Formats: sequence, structure tokens, C-alpha cells
Amino acid sequence: MASKEIRIALLKEEIEEFKKSMEYQYGESYMDYSEVTARIKVMEDMIQIISDQE
Repeated sequence: MASKEIRIALLKEEIEEFKKSMEYQYGESYMDYSEVTARIKVMEDMIQIISDQE
């Protein structure tokens, strides 16, 4: 299993790739779409959960 730091780094990279993809799809106002912000929030919550694990 990947270490906590690697899992967090991969999720952060996934967030950035997702944002770029959504900007390409929706334009500069991609953050105005609830489905985009919801998915980003889920990934950020996953990072927080992993960070809080011992």
C-alpha cells in the first residue's frame, strides 16, 4: 500500500488535472458548476481523511 504522503500527492495531482480538464470543457467559469465544485470537495475531503489517519 502506498504511503500516506504518496496518496495525498496523487490526490492533489488528480485535483489539478481535473481542474484543467473542467476548464477546457466549461471555460474559465468552470468553478460555477456545482458538479465540479462537489467533486473537488470530495477529493479535498479524501485528502483530509488520509491526513488525519495515524
